[in-house]
Amino acid sequence: MPPALRGARIHLISGGGTGAGLMYTLTAAGCVLTAGVLSPMDSDYMAASRLAFPA
Repeated sequence: MPPALRGARIHLISGGGTGAGLMYTLTAAGCVLTAGVLSPMDSDYMAASRLAFPA
């Protein structure tokens, strides 16, 4: 990821596991993430919970 993304605030809209990989990548790059709307039974919700950002 480009260093310019560090600290970028990003709202991710995903579901059905389509955003989990991107969540991990963006978090590792230093981005500040939120996500939604996610169902508690969705793997993207579980990823957001593991990464401890608002979903």
